[in-house]
Amino acid sequence: MSYEIVYNRQFLRIDDKIIPLVLYGSNNCTQYRNGRERRERDWYSMYFNGGNQMITATEDEILNTIQEYTGGEYQEHFMRNSKCVDDKGLIRFFNDGIKKAKTIEELKEEYFFTGLNGYFSIWKGMENTIENRVSIYSSEDLRKFLINCQERINKADQEIVYICLHYMNEEFKPRVTKQKTTKERLTDFFAIKVFDKYYLTQLTAKRIKYTTLCHLTKQFKTEKEANRYLEKLVEKGFNSQLSVEHVIV
Repeated sequence: MSYEIVYNRQFLRIDDKIIPLVLYGSNNCTQYRNGRERRERDWYSMYFNGGNQMITATEDEILNTIQEYTGGEYQEHFMRNSKCVDDKGLIRFFNDGIKKAKTIEELKEEYFFTGLNGYFSIWKGMENTIENRVSIYSSEDLRKFLINCQERINKADQEIVYICLHYMNEEFKPRVTKQKTTKERLTDFFAIKVFDKYYLTQLTAKRIKYTTLCHLTKQFKTEKEANRYLEKLVEKGFNSQLSVEHVIV
């Protein structure tokens, strides 16, 4: 059975239009990348990549087009995250993509963004040629490319013109990663002693971890909390001479 697999999505906003760029490919085809064979994939303007068709659309045009693909007996549009996407999922997919659509400048600011490659794939009968290969690094570059797209479609003579636009990168890694919040350590707390000379730090599925350094121990604000945790350890079968101690550091 042949089906499409979606790997990533990043809709591109340009003025009052959106290009619904999605990274996807067939489950039946493979490609080599960095010397490794994998299922093929590339960026396409999903549902807006037909012959002699512009790849841009307004939000309403996109949603109206997607509605045309719903309501039928067939409810498996593509696979994403190892799950089939049905009609409701398809609409959510595009609504969310529109909501998170970004300009090239926004992508450059938020991510390690390389750019895009654009070109025309021209078919005349069984013959295929590639025209107008360009690299796109700004919204102004994209506007010029889209103008050329419409002009090339308008002058197509017994030809089918496919507009191709691909991000140079498959993933969008944020420039700023969220900082992990460090839990503030207490200076007056209760701890659980192990063998009367160690302090409990962590409970795993199979054993207790402990340390001689009291400031690294698992901390409890009250003696009641510590005793409740100690009872839980005993219930799990940990009887390593456990006791509760008041610690001030």
